[in-house]
Amino acid sequence: MSGQYNGLQYKILEQNPQALFIWCSAHRLNLIASQAVGSFSNAVDLFGNVEKIFTFITGSKARSVFFREKQLELYPKQPIRSVKRVNTTRWMSHAYALNTVLDVYDAVYQTIEEVRNRDGGSDFKLGADCYGLLSYLTSYKFLMTALSFKKIFEILEPLIRTLQARDIDILAAKYLVNSAKDSIVALRTEETFENILILAKEFDDKNKNEEFEPLQTTRKRRVRKMAGELCSDEVEQNPIQKFKVDTYFVALDIIKTQISQRFTDKTIEVMKDFALLSTKSIKELKKYPKSIPIDAFKAVCLAYNTLLKLEDVRREYEQFINCDLIINETSPLYLHPNLNYDNSSLSSNDSNSDNTTSEQLKTWQNSSSLMCIFQDFCKAGLKSIFPSLFMLIKIVVTIPVSSCSPERSFSKLKLIKTRLRSTMGEDRLEDLMRITC
Repeated sequence: MSGQYNGLQYKILEQNPQALFIWCSAHRLNLIASQAVGSFSNAVDLFGNVEKIFTFITGSKARSVFFREKQLELYPKQPIRSVKRVNTTRWMSHAYALNTVLDVYDAVYQTIEEVRNRDGGSDFKLGADCYGLLSYLTSYKFLMTALSFKKIFEILEPLIRTLQARDIDILAAKYLVNSAKDSIVALRTEETFENILILAKEFDDKNKNEEFEPLQTTRKRRVRKMAGELCSDEVEQNPIQKFKVDTYFVALDIIKTQISQRFTDKTIEVMKDFALLSTKSIKELKKYPKSIPIDAFKAVCLAYNTLLKLEDVRREYEQFINCDLIINETSPLYLHPNLNYDNSSLSSNDSNSDNTTSEQLKTWQNSSSLMCIFQDFCKAGLKSIFPSLFMLIKIVVTIPVSSCSPERSFSKLKLIKTRLRSTMGEDRLEDLMRITC
């Protein structure tokens, strides 16, 4: 927990100043998405109405059946989709809910329209709700906001899925986060916004049965000038330019800022050193021993200076990697480009390594390598041979990268031990948990 008074972090640091606080990366990214969708009015309107659509269709069995029938009629070769709920506690629920509405837009629109024509005359509240949803769904305000967030979620959704993996390589996670940040920055261009306008126009042309309301021009407010004031504020009157400045750019800026704040440099630098202990890195460095980064283990030894010495860790690591392993990739020359070096003559010819493609990053997986190495140390009695390296490995295996796996277990536990199974014994519960997880 953290905040104005630091909370639990401060209490732990009082007892152990070398404790390293690492957030669950998947949770941090989910918080970034939640922050972006609730920071300005157009985003609140979009996901508020998406939630209304879920409540409207699932609130009646007849509406749910009619929605399924419409999908069978309009999309006979596609599987039946169900509208999703917008829930901040579910992973990327905003993306799933929005994509469902856009994918089956015609079925959603015709379902609401049919309910209004059939029941709106007798139930005035229902008729008003239907009219409000239909008016919003046939507006460029909805269309532009939805397509803008779809572009953003196309970057964030694969990243959050990768960060939820059972054993993701820590270094790969860092590169994936930086790559996502660069992709978000790349969206903040006139060309990308023009592409969204083209997609909105194509969506409008495809749905010829509905006439979309264009973006409205807001009335310019007259602000009284104070004494001595000579200039006046310039207000953007073009509705498209106003949407770009007040909605599209704002969403991108919020996500970029949140990524920079929540994924701190101090934690990332230490995590880079941890990644050198993975089986994949050891295989790589076995084949190319000269590719060991010049500043390897520098950050982690600074963080745990009373437990680790840089010279001892590097020497023992170079000795340890001499084992029968095979590798395919290469390592970067520098792990910590932002740190100062004593040797200024060193060059960084491998600077392009930070621009690793997403296809390469998909292959950077640990396969439980850190725990396997720790077990090998314990079984083979290597503690006395590599004491500093063993201490580093013990530090690594006690720091989780993500808390998704234990959360999945607790979620399954709630599904297994229900009110009707309250008398279940512990042995049976453990067996069912093993089967489920």
